[in-house]
Amino acid sequence: MTEGDLILGMILIIGFALLGLATTWGWARNARETRRIREALEAWALQELARRREQEAREIRPPEDLRAYLADLLARAGMEGARVQEVTPLPGGPGFRVIADGRAWILSPHPPGQGKGIALDALTTGDRWTAERLRRARMAAEPGLAVPPTERWWLAPEIRTFAPRRAPRWFPILPPLPRRTS
Repeated sequence: MTEGDLILGMILIIGFALLGLATTWGWARNARETRRIREALEAWALQELARRREQEAREIRPPEDLRAYLADLLARAGMEGARVQEVTPLPGGPGFRVIADGRAWILSPHPPGQGKGIALDALTTGDRWTAERLRRARMAAEPGLAVPPTERWWLAPEIRTFAPRRAPRWFPILPPLPRRTS
């Protein structure tokens, strides 16, 4: 091996190292620029979303005649001919008690715990702003009440169950204590 071969080998090794260094520096610079563009795009998207929400929120008003609005919603949700006689806010809760065709219903932003409910949302009623209009109507009925924002409200039959009271058991396996008659 001559001195020329050694110098040529060193030049090749140094050249490959410089090429790797330049490539790595370029990738890092590209990643920084991509991250900067992504952050700017995310900030713009959040500002645009907030602006659109604010603009569209000005368009949403609570219904002036809640009974007529609910009758229309129920007709669009599949309960054609439903006559709404009474709508009263539930005390301290975000929902309403609705009397329609002599039956009691609970209109609430929370899914019904028991029984089958009708979802009142854009898919069932065709009204894009159903949930927000109902939320604002409930807030207008009781100012200061925090009504959770939701995508849908539920109309479910009001369920009242009266279970007979059982005598308390002091231990689950033993029979109930006898009642004293004196």
